[in-house]
Amino acid sequence: MAVCSAIVSAVLGFTTAVAAPQGGDLRDLLTAARGAAPALCALAIDGVGHGGGHGFDAPSLPVTSAMRERLRGRAPAPSAEETRALVAALGAGDPCERHMAATLLGRSDSAPLAAEVAGRLGAAAAPERAAVLLALGTMEASAQAAPVARALADGAREVRANAAWALGRMEAKGQAPAVQAALKDREPMVRAASATALGRMEAKGATYTSLPTITSPSTLARGSR
Repeated sequence: MAVCSAIVSAVLGFTTAVAAPQGGDLRDLLTAARGAAPALCALAIDGVGHGGGHGFDAPSLPVTSAMRERLRGRAPAPSAEETRALVAALGAGDPCERHMAATLLGRSDSAPLAAEVAGRLGAAAAPERAAVLLALGTMEASAQAAPVARALADGAREVRANAAWALGRMEAKGQAPAVQAALKDREPMVRAASATALGRMEAKGATYTSLPTITSPSTLARGSR
């Protein structure tokens, strides 16, 4: 999972800070990297380093990968076959595969693709619904704000939390009242995600009731109790 997190960071295009006291034992990362496929290894290295310098690499590297080069900068759009595979992988049993699929889909700004992804919000498995919301939020697919807001009533806390987060990423000001209501959710994860989303919406001009009060630490701690 450490390698997966590093890879996803590289795909998103930011650097993951590596510090053993806060993030586990670095020897575990070395063990996880041993024998990894070159494409995954190269992306993981970007995630834990400084993005490889974006064109200022050393002339001889232990690992090189065409996939790493493809994902740098403005990557070409995935083919129809690749897109179908990415959407299907949102329901994969492996969490790293779901995370990777959602992250790669998040690089797209295609409205039809976002609509196709949103169509999977009715999936039976909560991990798939959470991954769908991760993809939609990363895509900032504001046209899908309404179905995402309905996911705030989902039975799974990770789905509700990702729905609030996604609405914040979309800056979906029209859904601010629904996100505000989620501040009373029984789960701290959902309340925290809702507060963060409302803060982002507030910066974009959303209007709702008493944000300084409802996002106070005491309110987030007690929730609906």
